[in-house]
Amino acid sequence: MAVLTLDDLRALAAGGESENVEFKLSTAEVERACRTVAGMANQSGGVVVFGVHPSGEVVGQEVSERTLEKLAEHLRRVSPGPIHSIGKVPVSGDLQLLVVKVDAGPLRPYRYNGRAYLRTGAVTGELTEEQAQHLLLDTQHQGRRWEEEPSELGVEHLDVDEIQRTVRDGVRLGRVRDPGTDDVSDLLRGLDLLTNDGRLKHAAAVLFGRSDALAPRYIQSQLKVARFLGLKTTAPMGDEHQWVGNIFDLYRRADRFLLDHLRIAAELPKDSWVRVDTPEIPPNAMREAVLNALAHRDYSMWSASITIAFLDDRVEIASPGLLHFGLTPEVLYGPHQSRPWNPTIARVLHQRGLIETWGTGFNRMVDEVRQAGLVMPLVSTLPPSNFLVTFTRPGFTPRAFKAGMTDEQSEVLDLLFARPGLRMGEIVESIGRPRRTVARDLAFLNERGRAQSVGQTSAARWSPIVDP
Repeated sequence: MAVLTLDDLRALAAGGESENVEFKLSTAEVERACRTVAGMANQSGGVVVFGVHPSGEVVGQEVSERTLEKLAEHLRRVSPGPIHSIGKVPVSGDLQLLVVKVDAGPLRPYRYNGRAYLRTGAVTGELTEEQAQHLLLDTQHQGRRWEEEPSELGVEHLDVDEIQRTVRDGVRLGRVRDPGTDDVSDLLRGLDLLTNDGRLKHAAAVLFGRSDALAPRYIQSQLKVARFLGLKTTAPMGDEHQWVGNIFDLYRRADRFLLDHLRIAAELPKDSWVRVDTPEIPPNAMREAVLNALAHRDYSMWSASITIAFLDDRVEIASPGLLHFGLTPEVLYGPHQSRPWNPTIARVLHQRGLIETWGTGFNRMVDEVRQAGLVMPLVSTLPPSNFLVTFTRPGFTPRAFKAGMTDEQSEVLDLLFARPGLRMGEIVESIGRPRRTVARDLAFLNERGRAQSVGQTSAARWSPIVDP
């Protein structure tokens, strides 16, 4: 392990615990420490230091041969291993610090005593078996991604105009080097869409395949849209389509469908003869959601499709696959690193100028909707494995959701529909009632599935849940 000095460890202790650092007073806490070792191995690694007081004071402990044997015995129960190394750092006299350096494990999930753990912030939590299997899928995916595997299609099955347009846009944006040729194979090679032996990758097929070539071989390259005449997806449909096509074709079709069904508010500003049209939901926000679905869905789920359900009160955009790499809905609402499930596909969409690469797309989508004064987009999962983004249509009344509520609880819900994303303190100030009663009302709404919070403690933001 890299040599850590006493000064280094004192500086770590002063900084407090984090996702990559944990302190224990002594090896009497070895079992809890080993849970953290497994949790760090399932993330990005870190260090566990024995001999640091919870206050951050570096005190050390006596380290005998038996102490080392006991620690090693417990670390052997972290499997599959090894993913750690042990070091000793003198403090004073016979007192030393024991430092366990943990590597990010290549064979996740890692378990201690048969249980899988994950380090999130400064907390180590146990994973359910389903979450552990999901972590295994993430690990396998990083080693062998579907999008990188060879396709049965050939260059003759691709939309050449779309390829050339992508390269031209990339050159114009400074994201693609000018190839100096229109040869399709050279363009695909420059976009890294050919395997080492010159075959098309799956990514090339779903990005640029013609619909007639995709239909028999890539049934997952499908978009299903429907306008439901009611509040549920079991209501009659007024408009319904299914299309098979490449990502760019499906993106354009989704955009057209949404614009066809969005209500448009027309306004003639004072002192102007130019009419201003304002769609009920910002189109750019919905485009971002569609692009996220197309870029990040699990294309290995060949029988699943991206769906758009347009209802009287909301619009739902669902894509096959769940959140990966430790992302949660709460994490999405704040600053987060971009870790795409399909980095090759995402890179080409970035080169085309359609998406960004720094994890800001979701936040821009949320900001656009909130600036329009609408309910914050809600993210959730649908069984068995779908990621869902829900936009609330303006003018939707929450009265249908108020059965069994007191006047006070209804007042809080009305406020959340009018001003989604409020913090507790802002709700208390607006309602003008004691904080404890507002907290009780919010707990009731959350328990009944009428409101949810994003974030933790006093910084959490509250919004209504619009799906009945």
